[in-house]
Amino acid sequence: MSWISRLFGSDLRAAQQAEAAGRLEEAAQRYAKAGEDAQVARVQVARAARTADRWEGLELLRAALQASERGGQSEQLREVQLTLAQALVAWVDRVGVMDRRDQRLLEEAANLYLARADFERAGDLFSRIGYKERAQDAYVRGGHIEQLEDQAFMQALQEDTEKQLADLLRRYELAVVQEEWLAAHAAAAQACELAPNAIQYRELRQRIAQRLPPPRRLRLRTAAGVELRLIGGENVTMGRDPEVDLPLALPGVSRTHAQIVFSPAGVSVEDLGSRLGTTVDGRPCAPSQALGPAGTIALGELASLSYRALHGERGWMVACTVNAAGNAPLSQLLCGTWAQWPLEGARDPLSFALMDDYWHLLPAAGGAAVSLDGRAIAAPTLLCLHGRAEAATTAIEVLG
Repeated sequence: MSWISRLFGSDLRAAQQAEAAGRLEEAAQRYAKAGEDAQVARVQVARAARTADRWEGLELLRAALQASERGGQSEQLREVQLTLAQALVAWVDRVGVMDRRDQRLLEEAANLYLARADFERAGDLFSRIGYKERAQDAYVRGGHIEQLEDQAFMQALQEDTEKQLADLLRRYELAVVQEEWLAAHAAAAQACELAPNAIQYRELRQRIAQRLPPPRRLRLRTAAGVELRLIGGENVTMGRDPEVDLPLALPGVSRTHAQIVFSPAGVSVEDLGSRLGTTVDGRPCAPSQALGPAGTIALGELASLSYRALHGERGWMVACTVNAAGNAPLSQLLCGTWAQWPLEGARDPLSFALMDDYWHLLPAAGGAAVSLDGRAIAAPTLLCLHGRAEAATTAIEVLG
């Protein structure tokens, strides 16, 4: 026996021993040294079935495919092609939202089905990722007439969808030029609904979403470093639950404790069945109590809000700070559907209004200049993230 035969024989025995002991990675390496590509492919498939890491499983199946191609066993090759194609589709289906990488994975799976002469599945996958000509070619090669007829119907439907998408894209681009960010986001969102697998429309929506503030709530910071929180709505709920409008993780506060209610006649506070009750200036809310020009709202025994109620052209606003026993005041809160800062005494305060669930900067009455990001505004303008609003003596930065 030549030394080469002895070397390969020793690698084969070592591979068999490693596989028997469950050391599959070592077994695959030894089989490869022994030139046993069919065994390499078989062991790599077994490793892919064992691993909990799905991406590692795909890489192992790709290695098995390469080994089976070298091994020359057609039946094994077809089995590995099928296993890898199924794993690729399962990966994309599990993720749910398709991106460019997922499109490449489905194309890889479709090509594997083509190699197996499974033309129907290949055509279905090409159609799924929008490769219409390749899908039609696969259906033709497989003689799948029914799918071709469906493809013709889908083609007509696709053309109609493409017209709608083109119109939405024009609306989106016009809105961006005019800096109407809510309209741009709405157009991109509609495009995503029409073409949920089209990555470019999701990217447009995400690009605009990065500029948009959260609805109803907004954090601002004045030039003096005071943090303001705008909390919008005709009813502003308060409580320990993080989902309420004004979350208060303070002792004695119920999950949904009370709410501030705005009406044309004024502002009141309504208790929402809290355990320790709510008072306004010492008077119990049973269930509601009107607010005066200024005073204190107490939630339970330890938490309180010092408030001021102000009236303007757009309705009522409640400005308040939250105090808890032993703690420093939190941010300045401005509640309602309208707000201004500074509250009083400034020659040119900045005013805000809640419109379509988002806070907008208002142009000043009387022609005084108000600007957003260095440009004067003449109409209510959305406050975007990281924007800067300015009047002659007042400046505010949008935090988020």
